[in-house]
Amino acid sequence: MHKKVPNILRTFIAVGLVIQAPVRGDEPVPNPPVQGVAELADKPVEVPGLNLSIRLPVGTVAESQGIGNDARLLVRSSEDPKKSRWLFQVFGSVTRDSALTPAGVLDSIAEQRRAQMVTINPATRRRMQVREFDRTNNLMINGQSAARAYFDVPEDPRSPVAGYTVFMPQAGSFVIMQFDCPAENLGGARGVIETCVATTMFRDQQAENAERREGLDATARFWSSVTASELEAALFPEPVLLRLFRPGAGAGGADLEVGYQKITLRKGQLGEVAGTDKFKWSREDREYGYLAKIEARALIFPAAEDGSTVPGADARAMVDSVTVFWVSSDRQNETGSVVNVIKSGEQADTYVQTFVRRGDRLTVKTSAPGQEPRAQDYDKLPTGYLGRVEFMLLPRLVAARSEGAAFHLYTFDLTQSKLTLRRDRFERAEAGDGWTWTAYPYEAQRDRRVESSLDARGDLLSRSADGLSTQAVDGATLLRLWEGVKLPAKDR
Repeated sequence: MHKKVPNILRTFIAVGLVIQAPVRGDEPVPNPPVQGVAELADKPVEVPGLNLSIRLPVGTVAESQGIGNDARLLVRSSEDPKKSRWLFQVFGSVTRDSALTPAGVLDSIAEQRRAQMVTINPATRRRMQVREFDRTNNLMINGQSAARAYFDVPEDPRSPVAGYTVFMPQAGSFVIMQFDCPAENLGGARGVIETCVATTMFRDQQAENAERREGLDATARFWSSVTASELEAALFPEPVLLRLFRPGAGAGGADLEVGYQKITLRKGQLGEVAGTDKFKWSREDREYGYLAKIEARALIFPAAEDGSTVPGADARAMVDSVTVFWVSSDRQNETGSVVNVIKSGEQADTYVQTFVRRGDRLTVKTSAPGQEPRAQDYDKLPTGYLGRVEFMLLPRLVAARSEGAAFHLYTFDLTQSKLTLRRDRFERAEAGDGWTWTAYPYEAQRDRRVESSLDARGDLLSRSADGLSTQAVDGATLLRLWEGVKLPAKDR
């Protein structure tokens, strides 16, 4: 009798299947050569919850879902799902059966397919047979053993082909790579996917998990020790102005002004998030806590032929945004709003996100022009989660204690619109009395980092990432830099 794997597999298994005799062997074999040519991206994509990296084909669309052990990577050959020639998924599965092997997982997949088979051949009035083919139980990919098999329904050309490569990074823990495509696309798509799978690299999962747990625990310990007086001392005495620019990207090699931000971090009331009339506030709206507000403007530029950014006079659109977050004094409740208005000439489109957290439960709602409103619910936020106000206070809190710190933390990434895991390290600057803040966004390339220079109080001096620089400035300087900048909308 085949050993069972967790129910997660059933979500990814298509209807079907009767099994033909598989191809088996005892000696490990390398990942076999494949047909087709795939150009892979130079930098791998990290899947942190699965402790692996993989290089994906150039031009594909990848989406990360879930966090921690529920992490999943979905890859399509086209941005439009209806035009995609194939779908590739990477996900994990955990079982208490420490004796289960990758081959055993494939056996379970085959058994479930056979049990789910309901397709009837209209000509013969009998169930169509599902074929298992090109099975190999003893693959060796970059030092990691794996098993692979493909499934199709030869009598039904409309039935997609499915392929599975199963890794076992450690006993009871599996990583499953599933590939689906129409039968007519198999010849070219299979080579692309197998070339991609052959780049899979696993890190030491136990060491990685231990490092992550320690980092998340460090975040929780730090915040449990923060006092109300420390929080109040970390608030901004006055608004902070930031300049965003691309060095040397403007006309004649001048800096290209891209945007600016005005940031306020102070005591405030819940009702300020919605911005409604104070005389109409409820008792709940009048609750005091800590409030962060970011008023920003950014220009969107078309790309030049060489891929560089064209001068500011050619900006094709402008984004005005107002972000307001409030957290209660005990940090148990959080409410936020992000409003982005994209303007191009006379046209203006408004995008809105709202955030409500009560204890460990977070709900994010998004509305956009021409789309149905969308809600994201997180029923149990993980250890190490920081809300937006807490995240903005962190540099000042660390600096006030005059000692370095390293954290792993979860926060809701406003640009990606999802919960993300990151690493942040604060160290004394090599010169002067300031700080260096180094952030490693886990969901980007693992070696990518963003460095910020902070002053002795923990306030941002400068930051540079992906060709975009951020710099603290005073109001007079900001006005001078933006004097004469041509905007793509009438109002300024």
